[in-house]
Order: sequence, then structure tokens, then C-alpha cells
Amino acid sequence: MRALLLTLLFPVAGLAALGDPCPPGQPCPAGEVCLGEGEEAYCTIRCPAGGCPDGYGCVGEGRVRVCVLGADAPPAEPVGMGEACDADIPCEINLFCATDGDERYCSRACVGPGTCPEGFRCTGAGEPACARLRGLPGVGEPCDPAAGCAEGLDCVDAPTRQRPLCALPCEESAQCVGGTVCQNAHCIPSEQTTRPGLGEACVNDAAEPSLAGCAGDLVCYINGRDSYCTQGSCDSQRRCPDGYGCREVEPRVGACRRGVEDDFIFVPPPTIDVPVLPPPPSDATVPPPSGGGSGGGGSADGGEEDGCQASGRGGAGGLFGLLLVGLALVRRRR
Repeated sequence: MRALLLTLLFPVAGLAALGDPCPPGQPCPAGEVCLGEGEEAYCTIRCPAGGCPDGYGCVGEGRVRVCVLGADAPPAEPVGMGEACDADIPCEINLFCATDGDERYCSRACVGPGTCPEGFRCTGAGEPACARLRGLPGVGEPCDPAAGCAEGLDCVDAPTRQRPLCALPCEESAQCVGGTVCQNAHCIPSEQTTRPGLGEACVNDAAEPSLAGCAGDLVCYINGRDSYCTQGSCDSQRRCPDGYGCREVEPRVGACRRGVEDDFIFVPPPTIDVPVLPPPPSDATVPPPSGGGSGGGGSADGGEEDGCQASGRGGAGGLFGLLLVGLALVRRRR
């Protein structure tokens, strides 16, 4: 680091170009620095604002940042089932890099004999995975009658399988284990294969075809060591089962995933309770207006008013008449 700081702070002039070797005595052009030591040293530049040239990556901290050859090399392409892998070589989606003795190669989850691709066998407890098949197939694994099975097993047909499988010889069912019964002097699966249901472990491809897939319209979702049957599509109208959320797997295409919430675009609209109002009354239910009482009341008021007015007019006329009579009597006495 100290050497790097010195070269950054005190670049030397010279003739070499970017990426050219800069052994002792062959300096880099002005503005460039010599990075590395001995024969591996080469000329480079401080990281420009627009990024380093193709084939270089910006490495360092703070002001001490230079373009390093190969730092931005594109990642390796993912490899498939059974291919060598490591920290720099990833596996394809739904696979993981497994360690098998001294080997490391891409593998996937499985659920029992016959559920791995051809050339692999399901091994391990708790989180079984597909390992390369070494030697002849074992109990319950598909087999080729011409090649045979591991020692002590026979390659026989079974009504519950599409391919022959390796089975133990038997005389009675008490000698058979693991859901097998003694038929035709061999321990074979007792019932027709039932594909796994919602939430159960599953595989998409298998050496024994009857063991691949899920029941009904369910689909097998595999994510590394985790696999289960789930509802294949969903949206804001078609909801996922309880405990599952609708996740976007392609633009505006949803699939049900276990133990997650719905993606925003698949959240159903809120339900609003609108109160139901009673219907307005019809004409038949409206009581008729009480016209007689109202009219009678108005008429009575009018009558009273007319009576008062008439009474007033009658009183004034009578008084005037009395005055005339009184005047007449006075004139006669005179």
C-alpha cells in the first residue's frame, strides 16, 4: 500500500502506454502510475469520473483509487447439473454447488429414490440432494435389466412404477420396509404413486417419471435446497392459499410462494361497506292531507275575523243613530 501511495503521489514520466509493463527503468507516461511489482507491474491511471477503460475496474479507497486490469471481468456463465462449480463459477437457477468428497458440482434437492435425474441418486437425511451415481443402482432406484442392480438386489417390474426398479427378494411382507410389500417374491412399493400435494416436497424431473410433478394443477417450485408444490398462478382476484403470497415472477405475472406477503400489484382492492338505504315510500303509503280540518280552520279564522269586523261596523252605526235621535229631541223642546 505504501508503494502504491508513492507511485500515485509521484508519477514518473516515460514512454510506456496504459497497460504496458513498467519494469524498473521503464517509466509510465506522465499522469499514469506503475502498479504492481517486478514483471507483473503495468502502467495504469487514477479512476476517471467516467469510469475505467474496458477490461479495468476501479479499486481503492478515498483519493487512492486506480484502474486495475481485470477487476471488472464479466462473471462466469452459470453451469448446469453435475458440472464443476466454485465461488467463481455459479450454478444455474434452482441448483446449488454441492460438495461430494473431493468434488464440487451443481446439484439440486430430491425427495427419495428415483427422484434425481438419470445418473444421480438421492442421498442425505434432512436435506437430501442428488449425488453422482457411482456403481450400480440401489433399493428403489430405476434400473436397466441388462445392467442389473447392486449386490443382493434384483431389477424387476412394478405395477406402481413406469420403469423397472431395484428391489430386495422376499418371502413375506414382514421382510419389507419403507412402504413396500412382498409381491412376486420382491419388495415393491405398495400403492400407485401419488404425486405430492400443496406444500409437499417435489421435483420437476426424475429418472422415474411417475415421481415428477405435483398433484392436480399444482406446480413444483424449487429454490436451491427448498422445493414444494404450490399454486401456479395468482393475481388480485385469484388468491393464493393461506400461508402463501402472490409474487411477481414475470412482468405482471404472479405465482404463489410460501411464507411471504403479496407483492403490491397483486394486493386486492379494499372492500368498502356501503350502507343500504330503505326505498322511498310509494304514493299508496302517503297519508292524504287533512283538507277539511285545515280549510275549516282557515274558514273559522276568516269567520271570526269577518265577525269582528261586522261587529265593529255595527257598533259604530248604532252610536251615530243615537246621536241623531238626541239632536231631534233637543230641537222639539225649543
